[in-house]
Amino acid sequence: QITDLSDDKICPRDQLIAKISVRRRLLVGDGVGGGDRVMIAHGGTADFFADLFAVWGVGASALCLNQSITQNEFDNLISFSKPAAVCLAANAKLVVPDSVKSIITSGVNEDGGDVTDALCFSYPSDKEALVLFTSGTTGDPKGVVHTFGSLSARLEMNLAHFDKSVLDRTLCVLPTHFGHGLIGNCLTPLAGGHSLYLNSSKGIMGALQLGALVDEHGLTFLSSVPSYWKIALKGLAPTGGS
Repeated sequence: QITDLSDDKICPRDQLIAKISVRRRLLVGDGVGGGDRVMIAHGGTADFFADLFAVWGVGASALCLNQSITQNEFDNLISFSKPAAVCLAANAKLVVPDSVKSIITSGVNEDGGDVTDALCFSYPSDKEALVLFTSGTTGDPKGVVHTFGSLSARLEMNLAHFDKSVLDRTLCVLPTHFGHGLIGNCLTPLAGGHSLYLNSSKGIMGALQLGALVDEHGLTFLSSVPSYWKIALKGLAPTGGS
């Protein structure tokens, strides 16, 4: 299951599968299929993962964007990557050009989702599966491409290095447009059948809550960036004694 700690929303496995099934039908209905690229312009929620798995389920490649992207940055990425569609949250303010299909996936009616085939997909290992964009700190942002083969190998390697119990209740505090967050903290435990807890909306300052979150939810795994751990360790530091 996926639990969003920002609003305490729990998405059990069956509900997630129903979400995926409904979104697959939306994509197919808009003519999205194998070889297409689909931008996902939101993140950090169960709806994001439903969109991601639905995109893969129709044979398309997912381009995961920073949900705080500006309109100018968005326009540049549209021009650069030429997606067939953009998946948006219901409150999205981005303006999608007429040449690209705009699909509002959050808040759709999820009744009647076909749970039998929502997660059934298999594609050639060299086919593009995922594009993550770099921050551009050393130049213009670039699209980092993961094929189904490279992504699968990465997940298998991650799972091979952890005992099952370690990933049982994994927390992700990083953005889902960021490889460390998406692949290492989210797709890895989900691929192993473990529970995922999301708390990226709290940002770096949410690190001060880490101790309370671990105790409350029995969290077993978290990987993050040095700046997060620096703040988290301050929040966990003893106030006295040895």
